[in-house]
Amino acid sequence: MKKIAIFIIGISFLFTGCNDFFELDYPITPPVTTVEDLERATAGAYYYMSGLSGNVGVPDNLTVYASCVSDEVRAVPGGANVPEAFTLYERITGADNTLLNNMYNPAYGMIGGANKWLHEISTGIFDRQERAELLPRIKGEFHFIRAYAYFSLVRTYCPPYEKDGANDMKKLPFITQPIAGLSEAFPEVGSVQQIYDQIVDDLKNAKTLLTDVPGHPGHAGKFAAHALLARVYFQMGEFELAKQECDIVIDHNNGLYDLSQEPITAWEKGWDCKDAKEVIWHFAQGNTTYMNGLGDKSSDWNVLRRFMVFNFANSASGSLKVHDHRCMAISYSLLKKAGWVNMSDTTATLEALNDKRFKQVYAYNAGADPYVIGISGKFFWVNKYYRTSLEESATGKGIGAVPLIRLAEMYLTRSITRFMAGDKTGAAADLDVIRKRAWAGEGEYTPVNPAMLTAEDIHIERWKELAGEADRLFYLQALKINIPNGDRDGSEISYKADNLRWKLPQREYELNPNLDPDVN
Repeated sequence: MKKIAIFIIGISFLFTGCNDFFELDYPITPPVTTVEDLERATAGAYYYMSGLSGNVGVPDNLTVYASCVSDEVRAVPGGANVPEAFTLYERITGADNTLLNNMYNPAYGMIGGANKWLHEISTGIFDRQERAELLPRIKGEFHFIRAYAYFSLVRTYCPPYEKDGANDMKKLPFITQPIAGLSEAFPEVGSVQQIYDQIVDDLKNAKTLLTDVPGHPGHAGKFAAHALLARVYFQMGEFELAKQECDIVIDHNNGLYDLSQEPITAWEKGWDCKDAKEVIWHFAQGNTTYMNGLGDKSSDWNVLRRFMVFNFANSASGSLKVHDHRCMAISYSLLKKAGWVNMSDTTATLEALNDKRFKQVYAYNAGADPYVIGISGKFFWVNKYYRTSLEESATGKGIGAVPLIRLAEMYLTRSITRFMAGDKTGAAADLDVIRKRAWAGEGEYTPVNPAMLTAEDIHIERWKELAGEADRLFYLQALKINIPNGDRDGSEISYKADNLRWKLPQREYELNPNLDPDVN
């Protein structure tokens, strides 16, 4: 069978910077002559999310960025030496940051692949071939892939979107067509508004083209497009539109998704994420025995290793042994807001111990942390990633799927949009779904009293549910809430502060004369 790597090369994804990709004239003719070949090209585009090697993926580096610059984590004295993470934590934006560069490059690889194959499909060359009935879904996947990549980039490098604002900063290369030659090697720069318009357009196309059930493990289905569009609208301040997308995902998903399982279930599945009822879209993280979803044992979807910066388990199939990346624990300020820590002795509270999430997807040692060299204090850690057992890994399940969109997020997004619209009863009902599943205390769960519900209740519940999932920073920015300083010295900063975003990789400014290094 043909290897997924062929399609990576065919898309001309091998580059060291965005412009290296853009200046290529596709010198290698892609071996894509059938619809089946084209479907394998989608696997190549998803694969590129992991950046072709360890530590250079889009989802994990995006998550480390969002966690480190917000109030979600604290730098751990004596923790691992990951200088790029500490630079993010200190919000030092003046120089290249390898973590961000390692997100930027594969994101543009995804965009380049999507541009290439959407163009090829538009020429009609596949229309009369066998299995042409798959073309709408395949096309939808490329729209989805491009939207996800641009959304990751625009939130990291550009100011937050302002509803009814100009959104006119031009900072990111913006291209939606394949490059024809060196004459087009330097792409124009798109405004924040242009990029968001493209993201919305791509997701509108995706949700009409994709099938309810994804074509393969790790690929997007229709409800992933609805859910990602809910995220985008929420980020844009289009809260009613975001709620409408959440309604579809929650209430009209044809029984595909629900919250009937334990919180840990989403995180302990193998690469195929089989039977994880709340996972709407995942990265099919693999190992040497991974099957890429199309029947080949030819290539991994690489392990997204940067989660180890803040995750308790390491990427050796859930091992809890010492690893040399863990350096960002959960901030005490957020733990205090959540009611999960006794600040007098930094022990877990009864409220924490009565929460299944605290027990299942967080890690805490009542004494010294024995798993990190040089650490003698008591720290709390996210513990969601790399949770598949060693036994499952040995049978070819990889080291665990990485959920990228979960149903719980949709409930929480709908809860806050209902609250802001004055529907406290609806907001409380959505919050109850999340809290009831998490309840581990004695007796029956006590529902939320709508009259007593506050926005802060929803904010904190969302953090408890989505910590370590690239959510907290962007959520606060969407609501125009200033970013607390967490455990750092000093006070909060503006949700649109300059030191929440970085310049592009220096190589980009050197290669593309259309980019202005003074624009930030």
